[in-house]
Amino acid sequence: MNIHLIEKQKFTDKFIELIDYNYPDSSNIVYEYETGAGFECKKASCAKSITRLSDIDFSLLGEDDKFFVHAFYTTKTIRFIYRNIHRFKKYQLVLICWGADIYDARFALENHKFDFKLRFHEYLKRRIIKCCDIFMTFACADYEIITKYYGGHGKQFDCLYPSNANLELLDKLKNDYELEIGNSFRNNTFKILLGNSATKTNLHIQALDAMAKFSDEDIEIICPLSYGDKEYGKKVVDYGKSVFKEKFKPILDYMSTDDYSRLLNSVDVAVFNHNRQQGTGNIEILAYLGKKLYIRSDTTTWKHYVIRDGCKFFDAKLIEKMSFNDFISMKKDDVSINEEYFRKIWDINYVKSLWDKVMEYRG
Repeated sequence: MNIHLIEKQKFTDKFIELIDYNYPDSSNIVYEYETGAGFECKKASCAKSITRLSDIDFSLLGEDDKFFVHAFYTTKTIRFIYRNIHRFKKYQLVLICWGADIYDARFALENHKFDFKLRFHEYLKRRIIKCCDIFMTFACADYEIITKYYGGHGKQFDCLYPSNANLELLDKLKNDYELEIGNSFRNNTFKILLGNSATKTNLHIQALDAMAKFSDEDIEIICPLSYGDKEYGKKVVDYGKSVFKEKFKPILDYMSTDDYSRLLNSVDVAVFNHNRQQGTGNIEILAYLGKKLYIRSDTTTWKHYVIRDGCKFFDAKLIEKMSFNDFISMKKDDVSINEEYFRKIWDINYVKSLWDKVMEYRG
């Protein structure tokens, strides 16, 4: 039996449903643990809620079975996996990289070189990664980070979780938006989405500086800051207000998935100035809805979506050199390419095919 270790997040219910409905032969068990974020654990035949990682029953693993670790950035997870590293000489270890696990600590050490606790955890992480058989990544080029900085040499597979997006709602929203544009019901204010969270990797200040020349245009800058670092979020609000005054609209409260989809549909342009792979769920929905999307060309996200898969995104690093008209305009053919791509990868059969490849891999 394969074992999955996953922290409870807003998107994990869909993954548990995928396992429960598509692998009903008791070949997988999902251990789900609380992180204090307030999400309830999913009730399913394949899922078990735990409060301690020591409650995991390794005896369930048989020969050629796999132990899936969905994200490995918390101290608790890193230390638990390291203490049990001897077990993975017999079973396959699969690390699913969410982003923070291979970026955040490295970035932090660039500014705090003498943080010995952080260095120790990075040491443990390297030992774990070097023993790992399989890596699943949301951006294919994240594997380059794994090999370059952590010495990983296992097999790489693409990873997707089933989307939380309500496709029926998105199609309705998209059609309503197109009707508004076609019938001139919409006001002329251009709405710009900036980032997805109150985390420093969004590089909000840099993006606000690049767009400062548009401050006299008829715009609104909508900035989701409802989760992440509250202190950092306050700095972003203060700076955004100082540059754009009342045109800067921070989102400080959590929203339901459907309400957030409505918010995303209301914007015209999205600027994701992240310096690492992040916010892919937002990227998918925005691109599907036909929004012009900016991400940085020096990220693994760009390599995955633009260079490898041919999505029509734009380089956030070039915004400061653009006119306002160039900044907001987008060809209809580019919109269609993005919509078709994300409709394909959201198909549950496509998502399942990615997991099938990993489940069946023997190395």
